[in-house]
Amino acid sequence: LLILDSLNALNKSVKNPKRIAGPSRQNTSVPASSSTPQTKAKRASNRKQN
Repeated sequence: LLILDSLNALNKSVKNPKRIAGPSRQNTSVPASSSTPQTKAKRASNRKQN
């Protein structure tokens, strides 16, 4: 998931080079890091249920 998000961020930065220097680059990295612990929690809960 992190690899895909980073590739998507790179693609967006290539299309919009002005956003590279802006704070939006930090915003793109925030949902990637915040979504990973949730997916891990879901996987752990699925293992417990099974």
